[in-house]
Amino acid sequence: MCYHKSTPRKHGLETYLKDYQAKVLDYDHYYHVSGFSHPQVPVMTMAEPHLVQPYMWGLVPLWAKDRKDAQGWATKMLNATCEKAFSTYKPYVKTSRCLVFVDGIFEWQWKDGKGKEKIPYYIFMEGHQPFTLGGIYNEWEDRETGNVYKTYSVMTTPANELMAEIHNNKKRMPLIVNEKDWGIWLDPASTDDQLKRVMIPYPEGFLKCHQISRDITKRGYNTNVPEIQGEFRDTLF
Repeated sequence: MCYHKSTPRKHGLETYLKDYQAKVLDYDHYYHVSGFSHPQVPVMTMAEPHLVQPYMWGLVPLWAKDRKDAQGWATKMLNATCEKAFSTYKPYVKTSRCLVFVDGIFEWQWKDGKGKEKIPYYIFMEGHQPFTLGGIYNEWEDRETGNVYKTYSVMTTPANELMAEIHNNKKRMPLIVNEKDWGIWLDPASTDDQLKRVMIPYPEGFLKCHQISRDITKRGYNTNVPEIQGEFRDTLF
């Protein structure tokens, strides 16, 4: 769940953030990317709230012993549930929250009970403007090489009505942090109660969606192309 996204172009993100005086470092732009490839995507952290920089999708925790262990954790930690925010993920939710900048997410609707027939959807905001996912992050040091890897995980919530209809097997969605709540999410002084009010399903009426081509799941098919986001219309001719 919540393993696929698209990212805005750097210029578009800079325009979106023009009132925040945020510096945006170079990062890769994706029309579609899977978390399982552990891409570097634009992130803003509590520690540096006026800097957008690339972080690897897949949080590696402090206790990862070596590179192999880190790789395993990164795959397990693509997502982190808000329901465990103040238990399992408490150390990160307390001190290491971040915003992940995207301009769309991808989900699959199951048409049968076992997921053998699935329809892919692209979900985005009106005008295809950037928006932010709430996440947690960690900078993990490889003790063998001394290299430091900046990593993150996306928080998830129960689905709202639209996402429950699309993501109808798990009925989850990523935590979308409204722009008015950025300050709360990135402020080290925010209380648990304040954070809990942010960690809720996104309100109805703002997200848009359409069905896309099943090419997105074809083995060997390049999905990092503009057409992958296009609306699919199943016609006879």
